Amino acid sequence: MSLSKYLAYGVGFLFMVLHSNVYAQTDKQNEAQKKLLKEGKVYYEKYSCKSCHGDKGVLQGNLTKAFEKYNDEQMILYIRDPHKFNNYRMPVYELVIPEEAYKPLVAYIRWLGQGAARIK
Repeated sequence: MSLSKYLAYGVGFLFMVLHSNVYAQTDKQNEAQKKLLKEGKVYYEKYSCKSCHGDKGVLQGNLTKAFEKYNDEQMILYIRDPHKFNNYRMPVYELVIPEEAYKPLVAYIRWLGQGAARIK
């Protein structure tokens, strides 16, 4: 077999190995994201976010722009005390929602807002 064929096989094999590692990492990231969203949905329902924002995030408190307007840290601050953002219709959750709930809750709200924006 010629050197060029060995190189072609080697490059092909290397590409296959690297490509499979990328898919494995992506699968792990997807699973972690699914778990985070599932947990966020539990908090979304537990703290009655759905009563104003609805199942899809588009009711009275429409979330379609929240993911564009605020980063995660700002969204957490907003949820803790919306009055600081001149929103007096939304309750203050600062002493209600535990610290560990914010990351999954914000991930779920961001996911809802992005999905609702695509539907429009």
